[in-house]
Amino acid sequence: MNKMREEKPMGLLEQFVDAYLQLRNPVSQLHKLNASFDANMSGAFNLFGLDTHFSFQNNSFIAWIEREGEFLEREAESSGEDIYRSLDDSELEAYLKKNPAMLDMFRARELAAHEHFHVLQALTLRSVFSLAQAYRTIGQWRNYFGVMVLHSGATFKQGECIFDALRNIPDYENLLGSTLHDLSKKANLALNVTKIHAQGLSMLDLIEGSAFFAQKIAVRTFAVPTFNVADNPIYSGAWQVYQTMGGRDEMTFLLVCLAALRFGDIKRGYAHPVDIFLSLAQEATTFESTWFEPPSLAKCFGFTINSNEDNDEKYFAHLHITNQRQIDSLALYRRQATEEVNHAVDEALKISKKIAEYVKAKFESVGAPVDENQVSASYIDDFLRAFGMGIYEQFPAVNTEEFCLRFLFDTDIYNEFSHFAIDAAGEVGVQEIGGNMLNGDEARALHSILNRFESLALYDPDEQSPLPYCCDIHPNPGDFDQVIECQQEGSLNAVIREICGRELHELFN
Repeated sequence: MNKMREEKPMGLLEQFVDAYLQLRNPVSQLHKLNASFDANMSGAFNLFGLDTHFSFQNNSFIAWIEREGEFLEREAESSGEDIYRSLDDSELEAYLKKNPAMLDMFRARELAAHEHFHVLQALTLRSVFSLAQAYRTIGQWRNYFGVMVLHSGATFKQGECIFDALRNIPDYENLLGSTLHDLSKKANLALNVTKIHAQGLSMLDLIEGSAFFAQKIAVRTFAVPTFNVADNPIYSGAWQVYQTMGGRDEMTFLLVCLAALRFGDIKRGYAHPVDIFLSLAQEATTFESTWFEPPSLAKCFGFTINSNEDNDEKYFAHLHITNQRQIDSLALYRRQATEEVNHAVDEALKISKKIAEYVKAKFESVGAPVDENQVSASYIDDFLRAFGMGIYEQFPAVNTEEFCLRFLFDTDIYNEFSHFAIDAAGEVGVQEIGGNMLNGDEARALHSILNRFESLALYDPDEQSPLPYCCDIHPNPGDFDQVIECQQEGSLNAVIREICGRELHELFN
C-alpha cells in the first residue's frame, strides 16, 4: 500500500493516512506513552483516553500490594520510621535481600508514579498538552468515522485502515471537508514529537526522561535497583546528554526538562523543547551550584531540617501567583506538609525560578504554561474539556510548578491526584462527534475496539505485524482466520457484530 502511494502524487487523504499509519506503528512510541522497563512489568498512559494501564493490574497482585503495604505501615508505626525514607543504601540492600519480593512492590509503585506523572504533564506542560490535543482530535474522528464505516456496508481490503475505507463511502470528500486539513496538521504535529531534533534528542526523550526521574523521586528509590534504562535512550538519552554538558544532579535535570516542555512547543512559532533543554543543559553547573547539600534532592529525605522562618506571605511573594484559589490551595498544602517536604519544595523552586528567568531572557518565542482557560477552550473536545476542568476544579494550582513539586515530594498529594484522575477520566460524561453521549469509559472502550479492528485490517503476515487480542480463549490468535471466525462471547467478531450487525468475514473482500 505504501509503495503504491509513492508511485503517484498523494492526495490529502492519502497524505493523512500515511502519517496516521506512522502514528499507529509501535516504533513511533506515541500511540501510548509507555514505561516498559521490564518484560514482566509495564505501564502505559493512553493519549486518547488520558487514562493509565498496568500489566500487573490484576486482583492477586493488588491484594498482595495491599497486604505488603499494611505490613510496612505497621512496621513504620512500631519503629516510628518510614521504610522508604529512613534506610540508607546499605540498609536497603540488606532489607531487599531478606525480602526480595519487595522489589516488585517498588517497581509497581514506580510505574504508577511514572504514568500518573504523564497525566500531570498532559494537563500542565504546553508541548505535551498540544500532543494530547492532537491525539484526542484524531481519536475522536476515528471513533466517529469508524462507526460510520462499519454501519455503511462498506468493505475493507487487507491493509486498509478506517480512514482508508472512507473512500468506499459516496461523496466522502465533501463529508470530510476542512476536517481532513485539521487532521493532517494534528498527525504531523504528533509525528514531530519523535523526530530527532538536535544532539540525537526528540521531544519524546524529554517527556520520558523526566517521567523516569519523577518516578524515582516520588517513590524515593534512587538506591533501589528497580529498572535498568542505561541502554534505552527513550528514558536515558536526555540524561546522558545533560551529563556530557556537566550536569550531575537528577532533580535539576528534571526541572530543566519540565521548563523545556512547559515553555516550548512543537507548534510553529514556538521554541522547540529540545532547543530550550540543550540551552539550559549548557548552564547546568550554574543552576546546580545554587543547590543545597546533599546534591540530589531525592536524597534529602531522612535528614532533619530546622527552618521556622518561612511564612505564607514570604513564601508566595516570589511565585507571581495572583489567583486566590491557587494561593489558598497551596497555602493549605504547605500547612499540612512536613517541614522536610516544605523545605525541599522551597529549594527546588529557587532553582526553577532561575531556570524560568533564563528561558524567558534567552528565547523570545516561548509560550505560557497551560491554564484552565486553555483547557476549557479545547477544540471540539468535550472530554478533554470536562476532564481537565474537573482536575482544575479539584486542584486549582495544578498548573503551577509548586504543585508539580508537591506531587513528587508529598505522598498525600500524589495519591489524591492519582485517584481523582482515575475516577474522573472514567465518569465524566461528554458529547462525542455526531451527538452521541458517552462517558469516559464508554468512549475509551469504543476506541479500544476500533484499535483491535484496525489492527486486524492492517495485519500483514509477511511483515509479521501482530494480530489483535481476540478473546479470553484466543488472547494471542495464531492467524487471521481464527479471529474472523471466532464465535466466543466477547470476541472481536462478537463485538463488531453487536456494533454493526455484520460478521468480521463480511467486512473484508
